Amino acid sequence: MQPMQPAGEFDLHRISPKSGPGGPPQRPGQFRGGGRNRGSNPGPLGGGGIPAIVIPGIGQLPPIPPRVIKFIRKFGPLILIITLLFAVQYLLVSIYMNVRRIKSDVKEQCASLQADLNLTAWGHMEGVRNENWQQHRMVGRGTYGLVQWSAYRIQEGVVVGVGFGATLLRSHRKITSCTWHGADGVTILGDPSLHYPRDEPHEQYETIVIRCDLRGKVVTNLGGYLVVGIDNEHIILYREDRDSPTHSLLSSTHPYGASFCTYPMADPVDGARLRDWLHVHRAYGAEHVVGYDAGGVDRAALQEVKGFLDDRFLEVLPMRDVVHFRVQAQGKLMAMHDCLYRSTLTSSWVVFLDWDDIFHIISPPSLSELLSQHRNVPWLTYGCQVWGTKLCMGTKVSSRTKGLMPQERMTWHWPHFLCSEGDPPVDANFCPGTRGHRYIMANTAKVFLMGESEVVDPRTGGVDLSVESVRHERFENIHKRGADRDWCSEVYSEKDSVEWWVKDGKMQTRLEVIRKKVYAKESR
Repeated sequence: MQPMQPAGEFDLHRISPKSGPGGPPQRPGQFRGGGRNRGSNPGPLGGGGIPAIVIPGIGQLPPIPPRVIKFIRKFGPLILIITLLFAVQYLLVSIYMNVRRIKSDVKEQCASLQADLNLTAWGHMEGVRNENWQQHRMVGRGTYGLVQWSAYRIQEGVVVGVGFGATLLRSHRKITSCTWHGADGVTILGDPSLHYPRDEPHEQYETIVIRCDLRGKVVTNLGGYLVVGIDNEHIILYREDRDSPTHSLLSSTHPYGASFCTYPMADPVDGARLRDWLHVHRAYGAEHVVGYDAGGVDRAALQEVKGFLDDRFLEVLPMRDVVHFRVQAQGKLMAMHDCLYRSTLTSSWVVFLDWDDIFHIISPPSLSELLSQHRNVPWLTYGCQVWGTKLCMGTKVSSRTKGLMPQERMTWHWPHFLCSEGDPPVDANFCPGTRGHRYIMANTAKVFLMGESEVVDPRTGGVDLSVESVRHERFENIHKRGADRDWCSEVYSEKDSVEWWVKDGKMQTRLEVIRKKVYAKESR
């Protein structure tokens, strides 16, 4: 008699089932028994010759039914083939998705590299920006305290920087310090301050301005750099080389009376039309033009205006990295403040307008005289900016408005919930009033922050020029002579919309002289 097994254990080599009462013991591992014999005592291997599964510590599991075995034998190969097909399909899809991701990464890296190659000096630094955001592939989805900035010294002891910051951080953003590290080893602690020119609603990034007052202790011709503490980071906001042009500009008068600043050029720019635009505004009194390329200026356009670039009359600044951030109007507000601070030491006034718009001085006869008459005011506004037919109201010609330029007869109502029908509106940040959005001329000595193409608060002492002083028109209509357009087409279809410019013989003579000079240089 064999010894008993402990409960829960099973030794295949010591217990061999019998095929029947008194039958001979089987060899270890040998299974016998009729396929249909389902006796009351099937033994540990189950009845009918179907192996039973016994798990140590648990016991014997129920036997596998014969019909299941039959099904597996019949359809097993088919199931295996289907499983393999699904596995191959999953593998192919995974490879395809990985290839797409790699191609997307390569494309974005190439775009980032191209943007880096296009980025030139903003301020007195080359490639001034926050290095941290470059580590992230989708930079526009991140939240950063300060990115894509420029910085300038606007006074001997005052440095100003303007850039983009995440709107979500506005209530948490803090500027803690600004320190000047001179090349002579001198360290100066300054007074930092943070400013917001205007709200830019519904966008992920907004324009912010950082000002550092060093109390006039900086030696301007030795060089150094300014470190600013903002949002728990310390960044080099501004760098100045030894004997930089800033030193001579601080000790001299403005070389330019008026600089013109274009808004970011994101749409494709026609080089020939840009060249004509520069001709016209040089004749009107512009002494320097700063343009911002937000993706619309290509090599062909730059070749068309090469003469103006060589004369340093035109300066085109790359701003293509703005596509990485969701900002209002391709970063228009940042471009305006960059041009203001860039021109503080070089120009008495800055005039803001689009490259496809044009303005004409009526009275006094020249831009220099107009600005001289208003040299003690901080800003002037002129013209009217129209963005679409649905925003143009009250544009019908009447005896009261007859003779005025089409856009200057329009009333622009911005569709915003803060607006009201009153005049002035409730919130001037969103509602420009009955005269429409206005372009700005800023006195660089008196303006530090400004709004975006809107009527400036009259309590600040500015002047809103009437059409008797300055007239404004879309530059497109000079070529198309008032052709019917989507922009308030019922007004633009007037035949005499640009007759004031076409019939100005004195203006034409001045323009032809300038053209001959520029073309002569281009042909050399």
